[in-house]
Amino acid sequence: MLKKKFFAKALAFAMVMGTVSVYGSGVVAPISIVQAAAPTISINYADYTATITATDASYVFLEVLKDENGSKVSGTYGYKLGDDDSVTVDLSFLKANKKQYIRAYSDALEDGKYVRSEVTTILAQPAKFSLKYDAAKGQLVDGKSKTAITLLDTIGENDVAVYEYKTLYGSEWAGLSKKALENKNVAGTTIIVRKAAVEAAGGKEGAPASAEVKVKIPAIPKAPKVTIDYVKGLVKLGKNTEYTTLAKAVVESPIWTKTSDSAAKGVEIEKLLKELGGSEGANRGGSSDSTTDPIKLVVRTIGGEKKADSAWTFVALNELKDLTPDDEDNPTSYSLGDKKLTWENTSKGIKLKAEGGAFDYYDAAKKTWKAVAAGKTVEVKLKNKAELEVRASGTKATKDKDGSFFTNPETLTCDLLAAKVTVTAKETVKKGEAVTLTVEAVDGNGDKLEIGEDGKTVEWKVSGGGSGLEVENGKVIPTAAGEMTITATVDGVTGTVKVTVEEADSEG
Repeated sequence: MLKKKFFAKALAFAMVMGTVSVYGSGVVAPISIVQAAAPTISINYADYTATITATDASYVFLEVLKDENGSKVSGTYGYKLGDDDSVTVDLSFLKANKKQYIRAYSDALEDGKYVRSEVTTILAQPAKFSLKYDAAKGQLVDGKSKTAITLLDTIGENDVAVYEYKTLYGSEWAGLSKKALENKNVAGTTIIVRKAAVEAAGGKEGAPASAEVKVKIPAIPKAPKVTIDYVKGLVKLGKNTEYTTLAKAVVESPIWTKTSDSAAKGVEIEKLLKELGGSEGANRGGSSDSTTDPIKLVVRTIGGEKKADSAWTFVALNELKDLTPDDEDNPTSYSLGDKKLTWENTSKGIKLKAEGGAFDYYDAAKKTWKAVAAGKTVEVKLKNKAELEVRASGTKATKDKDGSFFTNPETLTCDLLAAKVTVTAKETVKKGEAVTLTVEAVDGNGDKLEIGEDGKTVEWKVSGGGSGLEVENGKVIPTAAGEMTITATVDGVTGTVKVTVEEADSEG
């Protein structure tokens, strides 16, 4: 858009006197002034420009008039025409909210005569309106009706921007949207806002843009910092914040929960998951046969009277993975990447050995998780047939790498091993007389273990009392006199009893 200001008063004086300087020639000659067809002026109120078209002219001149009669001119501007005999003029230099008249005329040399033509038009007046920003609600409000102005989230190519804005530094007008207000280059600054113009359609002039108003957009509070201690299982939300899930935050009427002072120091992830509706909450981290979808926690700073809602911070709370057993039917170890947990039953409980990384086990009595450090072995004291939950420990987050959440827990079933085995029988029997054996096994806690069909298996060994003797149904029949030793083995622990076998009484 080419724009150039000329000294039109001198030119007008020369034209009145009947002479004109031919542009570029430096020759002044008397020329008759003849009226010709007036140039046309087309106003585009959408971008507040005027397109002036004149045939066979080199230049057009635009005069800003103080009255409709054109007796007083407040400014004259000259423009060189383009190849299509037209030029587009920026009208933004005109004052808003004031009645404006503009007159255009063109010049041309035709058969030694200077041709002048002119046309006067009235600019439609921008409508006045007021606007302010309600920081507490984070909304633009009409200054007269006090009603909130609805803005779209974004303005697309096919959307009608009812309001448009630009910065104080003369950037181009753009559609005003919620996203524009939240833009870091707009928040905390003053912007110029107007009602958008309606473009001309069907040969009719459009409506001009409204008067421009300045609106101060307050700075949006920064998104709160959320930290997670994966080892302790705590999420720190900070003071003066509120939270909800992403799913609940984007509904029409979101419900936010304010953090208490104590919660700001750290909320147990387990409790938070349960509160937010996570299936993990019921069993301290998740079921062993499935991995749940992450719960997206949304945290924001609470809006005050002079603060708009802050940006949100998103945290995925339960991106849990399953441990991989070495044997699906009878696992003795579980792995997660290069981490491995090996376990075995003992006479007092379950022995855990962690390799390549830390693991946790759940202390049901104290209702807390305890750690088994990498390279360490821990024996957890349990009762027979008790269950023990284990999981891979979380790791602390660093600046360069996110921390990892603990895994879904696996349940280990404790089957206490024997710590002591006792075998009892009659001290003396006759050859051929059945010896009835009683076995008792106790664990490391001093509790008796079940022996037999639903309990522990006993391995027997008999020496003396004859050759090839075996214990069947808890009995053995010696076939030779002498000392007989009977050994019972339960879980690798042995107990023995010695029985003297005497010759049978002779028949008499």
